[in-house]
Amino acid sequence: MINKLNAAFETFQKDLEKTQTKNDVLNLKANYLGKTGVISDALKSLKDATPEERKTVGALSNELKNKIEAHVEERIKNLDVAE
Repeated sequence: MINKLNAAFETFQKDLEKTQTKNDVLNLKANYLGKTGVISDALKSLKDATPEERKTVGALSNELKNKIEAHVEERIKNLDVAE
């Protein structure tokens, strides 16, 4: 699960660079943080994990969620300035 989350974050970063509009950025955010997003799926899978896995995966999921939100805000600011 940890490898999947790290790979998803790397993909997110690459996809974020390709976004051209605010809508693109928000759609990308939804793909990763939305109800059926990658991070949400990881958090849902915690119920089947061992206590140690829960601790590790939960912490990583929250860290990546915060990073994604920060990257999204930064990208939106950059797009607003460019317009």
